[in-house]
Amino acid sequence: MDFLNLMLAVSEPTGMWASIIKWIQSGIGNYALTIIILTIAIKLILLPMDFYQKYITRVNTKKQAKLQPELNKLNARYANNKDLLNQKTMELYKRENYNIVGTCVGMLLNLVITMVVFFTLFAGINKMQYYTIEQEYLTLKSTYEIELKTNYADTELFDENGALQWNKINEIVSDEVKAQANNAVVEKYNEIKTSFLWIKNVWIPDNYKPVIPDYNQYLKNTNQKANEDATIEANNKLAYETVMSPLIQKYDGAWNGYMILPLLSIGVTVLSMLIPTWMEKAKAKKRGQQYVAQANMKGMLIIMPVILGIFTFFYNSVFGLYIVVGAIISLITSPLLTILSDKLEEHKAKKQPVYETASYSRKNTTPVDITKHQNKDKSKNNKQNSTITKNITNDNKTNSKKNNKK
Repeated sequence: MDFLNLMLAVSEPTGMWASIIKWIQSGIGNYALTIIILTIAIKLILLPMDFYQKYITRVNTKKQAKLQPELNKLNARYANNKDLLNQKTMELYKRENYNIVGTCVGMLLNLVITMVVFFTLFAGINKMQYYTIEQEYLTLKSTYEIELKTNYADTELFDENGALQWNKINEIVSDEVKAQANNAVVEKYNEIKTSFLWIKNVWIPDNYKPVIPDYNQYLKNTNQKANEDATIEANNKLAYETVMSPLIQKYDGAWNGYMILPLLSIGVTVLSMLIPTWMEKAKAKKRGQQYVAQANMKGMLIIMPVILGIFTFFYNSVFGLYIVVGAIISLITSPLLTILSDKLEEHKAKKQPVYETASYSRKNTTPVDITKHQNKDKSKNNKQNSTITKNITNDNKTNSKKNNKK
């Protein structure tokens, strides 16, 4: 009966993320590689939105730098009158076509989508953790029972319903059979476990946590509560400790990981945020312009790495891989998006006239072309005037000759 209770304790996860993860995992067979592929796909899908946000932010940052001297004058002139200062600032923004609201809306939309993906995927991975850890234990438990049933099927070790009496194992089962059952559990675990590089169990955080949790930690990892019936709960605990004891002994004292994912998440996130800033500073210095940092940049530079580091340190390594791989992709794409934004700005700048010149032509021309056309028009007019003058002179001479003959 306790076996059925455990089977029903954690249901198979459903939902969009769970379905996608199970579909990818079914073809790969490894949850760590599955989450890496899923992360790359998510980042590629969201890349256009990231580019748009970065481009708009860069354009407005440059406008802000251009307006900074005027803003400094306004701040100095209306320092004692905040209302008038805000009014004059808004007038300046309007006159220069600087839309700070549009930038904020774009940033907010990008943040909302990112957070929705982050937390919904986090919930989906947690459900996969509950289910997978439970299924691993049930598989090992079944392996252990099969070994005992092979040798003690017709003994009082099993009750009338065929359930194993865990409290009678030490009384009935020989050391040799128990050793065989333990070896079978270890072999089965090596077949079904999910490890990745230095991480021994991807459903445990990449830190000092033990590879195989004790019973209380197992309940937390599977989101279960202890049974209210003390007898049933004691039997469940004894079953878990009996089945998992060879694995607990095998990994005794070993860390599940070396805290590489938390350190990577912090370091890579900081770099992915700093590199575009360094590029912008270098360009501003080269052009002899003043670099104006985003108002929230310093705060984000501290808050984001800390938050991601906490998630990576305290939650399972599968989600930690999502954070780290996402940060690495951002580190790679941020400079590329910056370069692409520069190219787009240069392309737009070439289409815009450097200065305004009056033109009556219906065709759009650059200022240089307009000047050339104007010079050509003047030359044509001069030639026409010269021709007209010559014609008038010739006519006058002809008329004069006629009059003289008469």
